[in-house]
Order: sequence, then structure tokens, then C-alpha cells
Amino acid sequence: MGFFFGRHTCGILSATPLRNSSRHPPHYIRKSAMITFYIVPATTDLGGQCRIVAAHGNIASPRDDYRKTPGRWKEVGLMNAAGRLVCLQASPEIYADIKACEPLMAGVVFRYEEEGGQP
Repeated sequence: MGFFFGRHTCGILSATPLRNSSRHPPHYIRKSAMITFYIVPATTDLGGQCRIVAAHGNIASPRDDYRKTPGRWKEVGLMNAAGRLVCLQASPEIYADIKACEPLMAGVVFRYEEEGGQP
């Protein structure tokens, strides 16, 4: 189980019906998508760092999803043994938000609304 920081929302996708009448079936537009950042626990202490990965979507259990489908996740950064960000490929706002939570720890999850960029 991870912790949730930052500007996160409660739903996977926000959808708004454009019309809802008997003549017009409801149509939905995608307002925003989620992106999930996960600090992967290291398998050994030799490297002294943990990988930070990201995937599109509001993933219920990032740990389980990462174990089952690692190809879905993209490596976007590193955290050192002291819990400090070494590097992070993200928007300046997300970088600042995660940096403000230092010291970080393995297993922490961050969820953000995605504004059109790829992780």
C-alpha cells in the first residue's frame, strides 16, 4: 500500500455527458487522464538507489501491476538511499511536488492528472 501525495483526484477518468435524451444517446468526453508514479523497491542494497517508474492510468495497486506487467511502466527517475531525488523526468510542477515530500521511500505512490504529455 502506498501513500498518496500531490494533486490527485478520486476517479480514473472524469467524463461528462454531452447529451442525455431519448433521441440522443449519451456521449462522453474525456476531461483528463491520470498518471501514476511509483518508487520501486530495490531488490538489493548494492546500488543504493530505487527506480521511479510511471504509467498512464489510476492504477489501484501499482506494486502488483508493476510485478505483473512491467512493460507498461516507463522508468522516469531515481531515488538515492537517503530518500532524495537523483533525477526525475516529469513536469516542473510534478518534480517540485515530489521533491517537497523528501525524504522519499520505496513503495510510495504519486497520482496526478495528466495534461497531454507522455511519462
